[in-house]
Amino acid sequence: MKTALRLTALTCLLAPLASACSGGGESVARRSAVLTRATSCEDLGELVKRDQIARVHQIAAELYQPSLGVPGSRGGGFDGNESGAVDNGGGGTTADPGAPSGHSETNNQVAGVDEADLVKTDGERLWLLHGQELMVITAWPPQSIGVEQSLAIEGYPFEMHVGEGKALVYSSAFLDVPSRDGRVTGGAGGGLVGDDGAPAEDPYYPTGTPFTKLTLVDLQGAVPTVERELYFEGSYTSSRRIGAQVRSVISGGFGVAPPELYDVPYGEPGTTSYRFQVRAWEQAAVAAIQRTSLADWLPRSFEANGEALVDVTPSCSDYYAPSDGSANDGITRVITLDLGGATAPSETAVLGYASQVYANHDKLILAQNEWRSGFWGSSEATSLHVFGLDQASARYEASGLVPGHLDDQFSIDERDGVVRVATTTWGDEWGDTENRVLALRAGAEHALDVVGDTGPMARGEQIFSARFVGDRGYVVTFRQTDPLFVVDLSNPEALKVLGELEIPGFSDYMHPLDDTHLVTIGRNRGEDGIEQDALALQIFDVTDATAPALTHKHVFAQAGWSTANYDHKAFSFFPERRLMAFPFSGYSERGYEASLEVFEVDATSGFEPLGAADHGDFMNCTYDTTEPCDGYAGEVRRGVFIDDYVYSISDAGILVHAVSDMQHPVASLPLPHASVDPYY
Repeated sequence: MKTALRLTALTCLLAPLASACSGGGESVARRSAVLTRATSCEDLGELVKRDQIARVHQIAAELYQPSLGVPGSRGGGFDGNESGAVDNGGGGTTADPGAPSGHSETNNQVAGVDEADLVKTDGERLWLLHGQELMVITAWPPQSIGVEQSLAIEGYPFEMHVGEGKALVYSSAFLDVPSRDGRVTGGAGGGLVGDDGAPAEDPYYPTGTPFTKLTLVDLQGAVPTVERELYFEGSYTSSRRIGAQVRSVISGGFGVAPPELYDVPYGEPGTTSYRFQVRAWEQAAVAAIQRTSLADWLPRSFEANGEALVDVTPSCSDYYAPSDGSANDGITRVITLDLGGATAPSETAVLGYASQVYANHDKLILAQNEWRSGFWGSSEATSLHVFGLDQASARYEASGLVPGHLDDQFSIDERDGVVRVATTTWGDEWGDTENRVLALRAGAEHALDVVGDTGPMARGEQIFSARFVGDRGYVVTFRQTDPLFVVDLSNPEALKVLGELEIPGFSDYMHPLDDTHLVTIGRNRGEDGIEQDALALQIFDVTDATAPALTHKHVFAQAGWSTANYDHKAFSFFPERRLMAFPFSGYSERGYEASLEVFEVDATSGFEPLGAADHGDFMNCTYDTTEPCDGYAGEVRRGVFIDDYVYSISDAGILVHAVSDMQHPVASLPLPHASVDPYY
């Protein structure tokens, strides 16, 4: 399988250098991120070629003069808003008096905008992606837990939406389709042979062309059945569901660029002979790009029709391009699909690779991070592309450019036509950073203009978590201490830091506990910012925005970690019963341990540990000695609350506990050994 080489975007040209290459937000503001819509496939082909030729010239300009280098970053960017419950159910909770009265939901960032996850529930059943199967599990009453049905999913499923009586399952699949250079790739890997003598697939080293597969499953019949199968070349980035409409974001590199593009010469920078080599490469690469066709670049799409794959032709007029050479490599596609399945999916695409996605009920925003480096310095920026959400499509509205990068999805938000974003900018020296919160509003000619700026905050640190709640923004930075900044967003043109609290350690994730309190999960640190490292929970009182206060703190005595530190979907919150849960993994004298930690949390009384669902027995594989024993299969992935019970889910099994008695499970469901997805 051919792996595309990613070229660094080196976009400070030799002229005009004074305005284009100076660091900081001022130079970023001079550039435009506004997109140009292709008018035809011929026009799109020219836009792609111009972008790639500009990239070649940029790289050549950098090779003529040695660059100053680029420091690393923690990277990323994402959304923020109040979280809330949405209907994930295929059938919903019935009115039967024996049915549960409530249950927790996927920890969505925006209320009513569902995010895909590996487990969903309606309170009476669980839908779970396990190995290469979609399982329908009886969850209520808890003592009756068991697998009702299962459906094999092609590839390696990792997330899904459930709603409108359907499941939309995302999986990474490898197709036996011709590669871009005309070869046909096989589906088996590593030369393995099965018991029947036929080639066998190696799950750890699959071959073939990688695609993201969307499998639409009907959950309303006696058994789940596949209704539609779609394949998109590239990698899954994120998705959102609002009612029956699902937007899936698929990002990936171009098809296959000319080999000459990768034959960048090596030599002694600054020497005359090396300059001649660079010039020759530049001319050859440009000529090779000119000889390509649009089909050489665009990712492919297929829909299954029985055993056949039907090619889905892209609508070239739904593709957008930034100014030549300004985006990073690849293409990002937003696929709109109606779970009802009656209409064909629509697609909107942007040249460049989007790492972050935000969506509320009205807008979808793509964030594309880029480094611009050159002999005179380097700068970092993020393009923000805003799309309006119609019933069956995503319609381009505006684009803007902000300095720096976004930490995660909670660093971006939109409210009442104003985009709010928290960024960290790296300078030319290691540790030379600054952070800020910006407000942007759509102006003339599709420009998303910066209208408000807090100015630099916490120089030398970087953002570790952010959250936007109504007219306030909350930002946590870290280097040795953990400042929590409270930002007034009520007037976008006059953003203001109202208060700051500085404590050791940092918070990775912030969750609104109520209107005036935040609960966070992160790490406790000593005064030096290094020692005494431990998982920590905190509650902050932000009633007085000018004087935020740490009111409660729980530090774990056992050394360990939680996936909730970097995956907000692993943080389960059930506000109706003031319950929260998250996975915990660590080591003790027993060896590796994995559990789901359950707490009652209250703004006044703080954290009350209710206990832990210990999956140690699953890791010993005592339930089935014929299966291979994999200790890490016992690592808890998710927790789900249904009434006063909590369901802890790992790759090895599911435990059900009454939250009033976490020592003795009321039910246990071992799960078979799961195949490993090499990409997740």
